[in-house]
Amino acid sequence: MLDTVIRSKLDSKLMPAYIVTGDDLYLRAEVQRYFENLVEPSVADFNLVYFGGDVNVSQIINALMHEPVMSEKRVVIVKDFSVKLSDEENSSLKSVLSGADTGNILVLFVNPTQDKVLNSISAGLFERIDCNHPDERFASEAIEIWCKEKDVTISNKAVVKLVKYTARDLQKICNELVKLFAYCDNNTICDEDVDNIVHKDVDYMVYELSNTLADRQSIQAKTVLDRLLETTQPLYLLKVITTQYRRMLHCLLNKGQNDVGTYLGIKDFAVKRTLSVASKYTQAKLKKIVDRLTDLENDFKSGKMSESVALNIAFFNALSVC
Repeated sequence: MLDTVIRSKLDSKLMPAYIVTGDDLYLRAEVQRYFENLVEPSVADFNLVYFGGDVNVSQIINALMHEPVMSEKRVVIVKDFSVKLSDEENSSLKSVLSGADTGNILVLFVNPTQDKVLNSISAGLFERIDCNHPDERFASEAIEIWCKEKDVTISNKAVVKLVKYTARDLQKICNELVKLFAYCDNNTICDEDVDNIVHKDVDYMVYELSNTLADRQSIQAKTVLDRLLETTQPLYLLKVITTQYRRMLHCLLNKGQNDVGTYLGIKDFAVKRTLSVASKYTQAKLKKIVDRLTDLENDFKSGKMSESVALNIAFFNALSVC
């Protein structure tokens, strides 16, 4: 199942080369499956070529020099591509890809954190497909479709909670649905089932933590923090919390600007959610919390305090500033 933006790119005229990035593993797998299905299974051994991330450009070019065997298309797939291309390598690839149509299609899967790799690839050389976590609407529709396939009814409240708790990660949604299908009674999933079964995403729980802190609900906030510490290392959690408050400050300082989501690398709905919490503070108070969190990170890195002590101080500092 692919969202409409990705589907429209793939269903239009096929290009000789694609670069696939984004953090949604389910969508990345669906894109790979789409390209694999361009080749008939009976001749797949001749027309599907796979490379790992350590491949060099010469190997890719060599693979593209072969013509399809008893097939219209031949697909070369590179998983976890991590090679920073030189100008000469870009030129060599461009020469091969812009030449006569040989029926070959090159697909590079690049980790979204590999900025240097992405930036090294010449603009216009590849059609880019972004497989980021979809918006709430698409994730909700996907849940309803998957439930219908299993003859399971799911309530609207349950859909909303499942989308929020998994942060729209389709692979996580699939995994949680497997548990819910096994757990639900009478082929029906209600919101209480989601609360009892689904593991909440760290980002969502950190949002929940910041929201309860902003409302000065100290007991509820401490409960959320304890749940986070059951599955998350204190150092990583401190980083995530610091990132959350920095986002909140940026959203508040740039309220009404259209490019906030682009700058932060988050969806519009996430900007609205972040701003809804940030608006409970003044700019001065948020700046104070961010400064304290930054100081605590530095204190831990310099060995002045342990990560667990830094995290607890961060918690009480955030609570006291509200």
